[in-house]
Amino acid sequence: MSDKPKSVLDVIGWCKELEQRLEALESSSGGILASGQEKLKKDETLMNVKGGDTRDTTISVKFETELEGVVDIIPSIVALDSDSRGNTTFDVYSKNISSTGFDLVVSTWSDSRINVIVIKWIAVSKFQIPDVN
Repeated sequence: MSDKPKSVLDVIGWCKELEQRLEALESSSGGILASGQEKLKKDETLMNVKGGDTRDTTISVKFETELEGVVDIIPSIVALDSDSRGNTTFDVYSKNISSTGFDLVVSTWSDSRINVIVIKWIAVSKFQIPDVN
C-alpha cells in the first residue's frame, strides 16, 4: 500500500492483503531440500606442497532422490586437521549443481597441507515472495 489510508476500511484491506502475502510466503518459500556430510582424509592432492599452485580435489555428491528447484549448495566446514608446518589456507565451494547432485571442491595452495576436512552441506531452493494479486 503506497498511499496513506483514507479510512479504517483501507487499513483493514491492507492488513488482509498483508496477511495473505505472509501465508503465501510461509507455504511456498524456499527451503532446505537435502543435506549431507562429506569427509576427505589424507587426500594426496591436498597434502603435496610441491610448487605454489592451487591444488583442488573434487567430491561428486549424488542426492538420494532427484530434487526439484535446487538453486545452491551451502557448504560448512565442521572439522579440519592441517599440518602445522605450513599455513592453513583452503577454499570449499560447489559447482555443477543439478537436480541429481553436485561437485564439492576443496582447494588449497602454497605450503598448506590438509590432512582431514569434514564438510556438511545443504541444498536449498530459491526463495520467492509470492504475488497474491
